[in-house]
Formats: sequence, structure tokens, C-alpha cells
Amino acid sequence: MPRPGDPRRLLVIEPGPATTAKATAAGFRSWTLRGRAQERPDALAAAVRDAAHRHGIGRVLHLGGGPGRAAALTAADAAGLSMTSARSVHRLTEPAALRQLLAEDGRYVAAPGETTARAEHRPVYGVHTLTVSGAHHFLALTGRFDDIEVYPVPLGVRAQGQLRSAATAVLDLADLQFGLAHVRLVRSPDGPRVLSVQTGIEEHALDLLRAAAGFDPEVWLFRALAGEQVPRPAPHRAAAAIGVEPPVHQAVLSDVAALPHVRTLVPPRPSAGHAGRVVVAAPSPTGAEERIAVVRDLLAGRDRLPPHVRH
Repeated sequence: MPRPGDPRRLLVIEPGPATTAKATAAGFRSWTLRGRAQERPDALAAAVRDAAHRHGIGRVLHLGGGPGRAAALTAADAAGLSMTSARSVHRLTEPAALRQLLAEDGRYVAAPGETTARAEHRPVYGVHTLTVSGAHHFLALTGRFDDIEVYPVPLGVRAQGQLRSAATAVLDLADLQFGLAHVRLVRSPDGPRVLSVQTGIEEHALDLLRAAAGFDPEVWLFRALAGEQVPRPAPHRAAAAIGVEPPVHQAVLSDVAALPHVRTLVPPRPSAGHAGRVVVAAPSPTGAEERIAVVRDLLAGRDRLPPHVRH
């Protein structure tokens, strides 16, 4: 179906704080719908149709989640403006639909309980991708160890390849055509097992790629949409992230901010229901884990910043 609007005019739903600037830098004009995640699906679908008609929109991108996502993507599908179908996103991001998809294929089904207690006691890996015209470009492999996420992950080439292959196979099964995605997996004696899939990219993963590789996946989302070839990020150092849950005293945050290796510190916002995060950089994954452990101790109130840690 030909797209009815100008392909350089985008409607971006639930964008991040810098998304519009990134779209503009890639040569697009963009209009946004923000704060609509909890809106009634029919109202959100009507808003998508209205904005597309009034502004001559050629493409619709939904970068958030929430119950309105399916309605927004369905409306974009009906107007011929969607970059990937609502059905594809639903099959990946809705747990019951993903379980059915995996069961039909049979290769990467997680065992009962794998997604909860058992997964908490071993590393959970994240394969981050950018799909363009159905081709899945691998961006990064992250590893969550307890409450710490690290990039890059010190895994052998074969193990990394197995995780990447499993992740892209699932995206193929759902026929994802465009956009960022991250697939959570665990390793088992019988191969990788998929725990969950989300479209878009989490803020802490965005920070990890920026800190370790100087790579912004959202920038390349729009540059790829403009026709550029997507490069593979090349990390030149390691990074680690940890969440910050309220309550946390301002003096503790000041101590954390004083650490020279902290690259990102976002305080929690309890009123908005948002946790915070801290990202550190180091020459190696082991060093990054050690540095983020210092942060974790400070946040837990087990330590005040000793003088020798500041330098």
C-alpha cells in the first residue's frame, strides 16, 4: 500500500526527551503524542488518525509501551503508515502471545519457573537490535547479574553467537519489520531460552551503549529510516548500570556523583513512579562491576565515600 503522506513527516508516539532532536538531525519533521499511554485505546487511535490527516504524516513510530500501543499501531496499520505491524509487536511483547509463538516454534521455550526464581540466580542476557526492512542488525549484548547490568559481556564467541541467533530468530518468527528491540534470554544446557521481548530500548541500556561505545541507538533508528547503513557499535571500554530505588538521601546521591567514573546519575522520581539509575565506566567488564558495587554499597547506606575512592 503506498504511504499517503510525506515520508519525511513523522508522528512519534511516546518519544523520549531528545527524540525530536534526533529525528530532526536525520532530516525529518516530527510531530509527537506524549503522555497518552493510559488513554482509552479508541481515543488514542482517533488522535493518531487526526494528526496523520492534519499534518500529512507519512510514517508513525510508537516508542513507548502501555495499553494504548496496540490501538495506536492498529490505527497506523489501517492508514498504511506503520513501519511494522501491530500484530508483530503484540506477538513479541504480550507474554501470552510470546509463549504461544515460542511454543509453535519449539526451539527457545523457557521451562516453567525459568522466567522468575530460577532466572534470578543466574545471568540474564539482553540482545539489542535495530531492524530495518526485516533485517535485524545486532547492536549489543548486555548481561544482568543480580541487580547489575554490564556491557560488553565477557562471553565466548560461540555463546554470544547462540544468543544472537536465538534473539533474531524470534524477531523473524513475529515478522518484525522495523524498530529497536531487546530480547531477554538465559543460557541452558540445551541452548538459549527466551524470557521476554520488548520493542524500543530501555534508558539504562541506552546509557550503557553511550558510555561504552559512544553509540546512540535512537540516533541510528532515524538515520536508518533515512536510508543510512547501520554500523555495529564497537565498545572501547566497559560500562555497568544499577537502578536507584526511593527513598535515597540527597547526600548519598552527592557522594555517588562525586565518583570520577560515574557517567550517568538519574535520581528516582517517586511522584512519577520512576526509579533512578547510575551508570559507570571502566576499562574492563570486571572493573565496571567493581565500580558499580561501590555505588550499590553507597546507595544501601553501607558506606560513606572514603577519601581514596574519589580518585
